[in-house]
Amino acid sequence: MLKIASAILSVLLITGCTKLPPSIDDRKIQLTAEEQQYVDTHRVVTWALEDNRPPFSSVNDNGEPEGISIIYLNLISRKTGIVFKPMLVKNFNESFTAVSTGKIDIITAIRPSPERAVYLNFSVPYVYNAGVFLFRMNSQPQSPLRAGISQGDAVSNYLAFRFPDMKINETEDSEEAISLLEKGLIDVVVMNEASADYLASKSFIRMRKAAADFDYPFSFGVKKDNVILIGILSKALDSISVDDKKTINDSWKR
Repeated sequence: MLKIASAILSVLLITGCTKLPPSIDDRKIQLTAEEQQYVDTHRVVTWALEDNRPPFSSVNDNGEPEGISIIYLNLISRKTGIVFKPMLVKNFNESFTAVSTGKIDIITAIRPSPERAVYLNFSVPYVYNAGVFLFRMNSQPQSPLRAGISQGDAVSNYLAFRFPDMKINETEDSEEAISLLEKGLIDVVVMNEASADYLASKSFIRMRKAAADFDYPFSFGVKKDNVILIGILSKALDSISVDDKKTINDSWKR
């Protein structure tokens, strides 16, 4: 459910939202003449805000975007001078469509895949997450396993190949999948570990997780022909130290 009207978010800029940890190095980076010209002529760059995808992006009770991806965009803004403007979308599928068709400039926390590479270019990853299976504590799942997975999750094809008997239920977002698990309507939720830990900590039931044999390297994605923007994003991400990335990626736990 959308928490605030799109018209409100259309004028909300990222700079008053999720704050940078004080120790983070936010010094400007050196851009090429071509990159600087892009920044000068594209002072506002739009990004697709999924309002219910914690801990990467969500909208808080004050109508402000928050999450790991927002911290990175805030830091990139300081390093490059680009102003990032959120555009509210319903879910990941809507984000992907909006960016691949050029209606919005950036999609956040996307797992690169050959299918997506037809439409998008990807930055270097900014978050690495293991894939996990999340079960109800002390549950004894039956075969075939009923699994919940968010729409657009890039591991869906792999799951269908690896577990041909698995019954996959695609949900609008991860919280809907967790709700089905809480009600016992599915046996397992498949997702990245950061989202699993965050949502399990908010659940009224106890859960257990098992490691999967795939991971989630999350990147920014832009339309295929926007080569300069993806280069700027990758350059900015490369300038962030390992320690600073750890601080940002662990910030949702506090």
